[in-house]
Parts: sequence; structure tokens; C-alpha cells
Amino acid sequence: MHAAGDLKPSQSTHTFGRRPVNKIILEGWESYTNKVANSLLSPENEKMMQLQLAQIYQALSPVYEYDTSESIKVLLEVPVTIRETVFRSIDIVISHAHGNATTLYPIELKCFRLMTRAGTGKRGAQNLGMYDYWEDIENIENYAKLPGYAQAFQFTLTDDPYYVNTDHKVLK
Repeated sequence: MHAAGDLKPSQSTHTFGRRPVNKIILEGWESYTNKVANSLLSPENEKMMQLQLAQIYQALSPVYEYDTSESIKVLLEVPVTIRETVFRSIDIVISHAHGNATTLYPIELKCFRLMTRAGTGKRGAQNLGMYDYWEDIENIENYAKLPGYAQAFQFTLTDDPYYVNTDHKVLK
């Protein structure tokens, strides 16, 4: 075993690949949900959630860059073509470049709040929210098949019991 000062750059103990980005994504999500649960952050909608989570990812990224030829970037609203006539915009993409290789990790988000932004009443149209959720699932399955893309993630945040406790029927 060598002390850190004894290692030469070519002897780095870091293994490149998906692991550092997966750690950023999962640790960032855990941090974000803990902040929301403890009222340190209070997203009112998906855009606010996107910006708050992206800020956490941006703060974590440099911690996992171990080489001068490595770069981890946080990108928002990345346009993609799934099929010839199907275009989407990915909420967050973590771009991991190392040397000449770049791998993209797409993240789709949903934020379903119980009350309206003004707090004057309950939000409606939960069935449309569920449709959007399942559409995100289909999208991330397709993103992971695109050239240069790797594992995809979908994170949902809600305080509405409808999304958690209701028996949702799958239509075929």
C-alpha cells in the first residue's frame, strides 16, 4: 500500500467509468430529498426542483474529478431525438468526459405537489400527472439506448398521497 504522496499520476487508484457519476447522482438525490424532508428546500414545481437538484450536482461534481483529462458537467434541458420524428428535452444530463470519451447520464424529474403554488387549494388532474410520469419512464428507457448515453434515472418528488397510495391501473 502506498501513501497518497507516493502515488504517481499513472498509478491512480481511481477506476474510471460509471461509478463516479452514479455516486454523484445518487448522493445528490439523497442529499436533495433530505433537504426537502427537513424543509431546507421547498420546490414548488418541477423547474424549481430541477434547478435545486442541478445546483447540488454542480457542487458534487468537482469532488469526483480525479484527473486533469477528466470533466464532469451538469447540463439542463438537453434536446435529443429518440426517433426520426420524436424529439424530447432531458431535464438534467450529467456529462462525464475522460480523455476522448464522453458518457452522458440522463435524469428525468417529476414534482407533484398537493397544493397549488399559492396554497389556496389542491391541485387537480393527477391522472395527467401519472401519464407524464409513465411517459418519462418510457423516455429514459429510450435515452439509455442512444449513442453516448448510459444508465438513465427518473426521480419523482411528491407530497400528494394520490401518487403513492392509489392503485393505478395500467392501460394496454
